[in-house]
Amino acid sequence: MRFRNLTRAALCAVLLVGCNKSDTTVDAPAPAADKPDAYVQAKVDALAKGDLSAVWTGLPAKHQNDVKDVVHELGAKIDADVWNKTFVVLDKLAEVLKTKKDYILGSDMLAAMSPQEKTELSQKWPQIVGIVETLADSEIKTADGLKTVDVEKFISSTGNKIFGEAVTLVEQGPSNSAADVKAMKNARVSLVKQDGDKATLKFTVENSEPKEYDFIKVDGKWVPVDFRDDYLDAGLTSAKEAVKQPLLTPEQKTQALAGLGMAEMALDNLLKAGDQGSFNTALAPLKMLAPALGGLGGPAAGMGGPVGVAPPAATGPGTLPTPGAMPTPSGTIVPPTLPLPSGSPAGAVPVLPGTTPSLPAKP
Repeated sequence: MRFRNLTRAALCAVLLVGCNKSDTTVDAPAPAADKPDAYVQAKVDALAKGDLSAVWTGLPAKHQNDVKDVVHELGAKIDADVWNKTFVVLDKLAEVLKTKKDYILGSDMLAAMSPQEKTELSQKWPQIVGIVETLADSEIKTADGLKTVDVEKFISSTGNKIFGEAVTLVEQGPSNSAADVKAMKNARVSLVKQDGDKATLKFTVENSEPKEYDFIKVDGKWVPVDFRDDYLDAGLTSAKEAVKQPLLTPEQKTQALAGLGMAEMALDNLLKAGDQGSFNTALAPLKMLAPALGGLGGPAAGMGGPVGVAPPAATGPGTLPTPGAMPTPSGTIVPPTLPLPSGSPAGAVPVLPGTTPSLPAKP
């Protein structure tokens, strides 16, 4: 299972990290695309380093256009009031996380955590705050911004910042997750066979059996065949159909705005709190609101992520989060979930629009 998740994430890197690099990357120039193993190895290495600056250039032109269509149609259809209020609340949450760290760690909501767990969470705090602040102040913080967002620039700026912080969080997480990141950094790709624009590559990770996957060259980029067929072609077709459906009924809008308004009021009270007792009292409404705010997703929510739809959640260790990941055949639209504190360190990490998609494993 561990190897399968590592391999899936590595394969996704092939598509998500393209040939061209921005000034912020640390990779050497990409190998020639006529050498699929060297090309793919460079992409796996880039993902392990947290490099998403060239994610857009890894997509074939057809799929780039499809993603643009989905994003901009979604931006035109979402309810601006709900979307904008969501990011107002997210911005206030960032301020609470930034200024009330000690009160949060000392709150009764985290009472079940051990001193060691709180110490570990405290060490992760800069990354947690950085992720929330970056998203809250991003290009998509308004409906108009989402409607006109340049997907390539979003990924190379906001996406790169968020992904870099997320990789650091994974490395600082449970030992098995940190070990899997290390294993991915040491993953090796070798050529099994090549026939023109088709190739079979073997992925080798320490302490795991090697696995082979088929690739095809599209627009000069080597793409996993299963990923292209199951996620790009089928997923984007489904996504385009999904955004044509009604996104938010009047009743759902009323409920969403009421919940967001209550969350904003609670966050204002947290910012005013001057001692642990008053902070705990102000925190109580957020405990009740957290499940409701986390359940605003689905096509009816009208608050899709920057690429419009959610990929399937990758399970198990070795799966890295990828903001701005590609859609899946499900066509589900995802809101920017509010990262409200919970009873575990993982619960304090925001859930961002998009995660790394999982490729179907070969028998």
